[in-house]
Amino acid sequence: MESQTSPPHIFDKIFWPVIKAVWEPFSLKRSHWWHWLPYGQQPSYLLKIPADHNAAPRHSAWHNLIQTNFGWSKVAVTKPKNYFGLYRWGFKSREGAKNKLEVCALILQGPVANLIGPHDMELFAELSPTISRLN
Repeated sequence: MESQTSPPHIFDKIFWPVIKAVWEPFSLKRSHWWHWLPYGQQPSYLLKIPADHNAAPRHSAWHNLIQTNFGWSKVAVTKPKNYFGLYRWGFKSREGAKNKLEVCALILQGPVANLIGPHDMELFAELSPTISRLN
């Protein structure tokens, strides 16, 4: 079954058959670089996740690909509390001098495993597809 995204992305239509056949049999990762979108709101609730100080940093697009697919091994399994419907999740972190606040376009239900990198992060969730924030 093809992943649902909000908003839909053309790369999911183009790459989904290839990713499903070549990548997903070897990886549990379901989000890709095109799924991560800038988030222009302030999340109402943030769950703090401490950094894995042994994780290698991402210095470029190549490092990002390597670290998030093969390098980072620690995860935090999370799900919205007292909510069982569809949602999207996002994160807030500071990487060097840059603040990041992004949301993933994948529509989820149930627990999600979040990779833990070399920076502290805060996670949030929002209802989907209406995009009302979860508390």
